[in-house]
Amino acid sequence: AVVMTAHLLLPALDPERPATLSPAVLTELLRGELGFGGLVVTDALVMEAITGRWGAGEAAVLALEAGADLVQVFDSWAGALSPALYRQYAIPALKKITEAIPEVPVTLFSKGAWFALNDLAQLPCRVIGLDWHIPPSFAREHVGNRKVLQGNLDPAVLYGSTDEIRRSTIEMLHAFGSGRHIANLGHGVYPDIHPDHLRCFIDTVQSYQHHKP
Repeated sequence: AVVMTAHLLLPALDPERPATLSPAVLTELLRGELGFGGLVVTDALVMEAITGRWGAGEAAVLALEAGADLVQVFDSWAGALSPALYRQYAIPALKKITEAIPEVPVTLFSKGAWFALNDLAQLPCRVIGLDWHIPPSFAREHVGNRKVLQGNLDPAVLYGSTDEIRRSTIEMLHAFGSGRHIANLGHGVYPDIHPDHLRCFIDTVQSYQHHKP
């Protein structure tokens, strides 16, 4: 089954105007905007968990009640923190979120947090997403076979020609090898990418076959 994901439109966390997102408000958002089986937990929700404004993981629990089949935590600004601060604040929050929803697969995508791969691998998630700066061999070295890896084509490659997209996609797939891997971009699709270029990426992934030695 195809499981779609989407960003929720959430208020920015301005220190001068703290967010007022509540479980009741989120429930209405879920009922009104998620007519499919997935939820992307955005940076705002991660910050809600870190600051303790309301129960960590509560958003994901509400998403399950609304019918989500999987959850992806999209921590886009993870690399803005030092390794020490990320382990002090973000890892405990991610742990609370993942432990709150053992019923469905959870993907953790912490952009720029190459230093935290070992920490992320200890959390009860199924998949670890990689941005395009992390070589697959480096990730496997630190994560091992405990988790599925997801990623990680540079989204800017989609600005190139179809031949360039096809070549780069095959190089990415070859780098991940035949281990457990979900082919994806290393971040989101830029809004001005031509749909035909995205189709080229998808078609290349679907037609690729690993050759066993």
